[in-house]
Amino acid sequence: MKIHISSKKQIIQVLMLFVVPLVLFLVGYNFYTMQAMNERVAESNRSTVYLYKSSLEKDLQDIDLFLANLVVGDTNFQRLRSPMDPLEAHLCSKQIINRYQEMIATKRIIGGMFLFTEPNGLHREAYGGSYTYTVKEQLRSYLEELTGSGEIDRSRWQIYSMGDEAFLLRILGSGGVYSVCAVDLNRSLRPQDSTDPQNGVLLYAAPDGQLLTSQEWAKQEEVQIQWTSDSFYQAGNGQYLAVQQYSEVAGVWFVYLTPYRDLLHHMDFAQLLLLMASIALLVLLPSVTIF
Repeated sequence: MKIHISSKKQIIQVLMLFVVPLVLFLVGYNFYTMQAMNERVAESNRSTVYLYKSSLEKDLQDIDLFLANLVVGDTNFQRLRSPMDPLEAHLCSKQIINRYQEMIATKRIIGGMFLFTEPNGLHREAYGGSYTYTVKEQLRSYLEELTGSGEIDRSRWQIYSMGDEAFLLRILGSGGVYSVCAVDLNRSLRPQDSTDPQNGVLLYAAPDGQLLTSQEWAKQEEVQIQWTSDSFYQAGNGQYLAVQQYSEVAGVWFVYLTPYRDLLHHMDFAQLLLLMASIALLVLLPSVTIF
């Protein structure tokens, strides 16, 4: 039996042959474009992270060199290893504090520098930032206890976190005399310090993934650190594209987040208009066949 197909249905079938592949092509093409674009954005973000990481590592290495030269070559520091007249001990420590202040003036990331001398029963400190009495007292007490215990890791920077404050500590010295530098991670150069939010957000995290900075912001945005072999991942319920690098010098993770662009963001006006028209046509065609 010969089946008669109306001219209207023939036109619709021909349109379907063109429209359906077109829609699939547009979706597939833009999905590929989105993936390629995200890869390029991730690569750019990794370069940005590298710059910030290199800057911090350079500052830490400069501070390391300063502390090593002080501990080994400073006459006043050497004299404080033995009990002295209180006035002489005060004058020696004052000279060291002056050197601390000169160093702090050149490194904005330094939150504070500390001198502990057990043989002369004194400690001195100089700060590079404005901190509350509670923060100063807690940091000083922790360092005093740590240097007094003698259980000091002189081989690396150590993390000390208290609430919203996160420090990298470097302790050098021996014989009851120690020089300490506390680098404030919140004083380091970060993209969010600029006025343009599109510059992204740089977070610091401990080796176990615990966030050290911007904790309140990360909680509000539901940002969590992920361990993945992928070059990037989505964070904050898909709001951000995240890349991360680990610094062996600092002993922390650098996590950089920028706004994530979905499929529609990667389509220009003409592509978006064509896609919407094609989808609308697909929706309308079945209803046309009824009449």
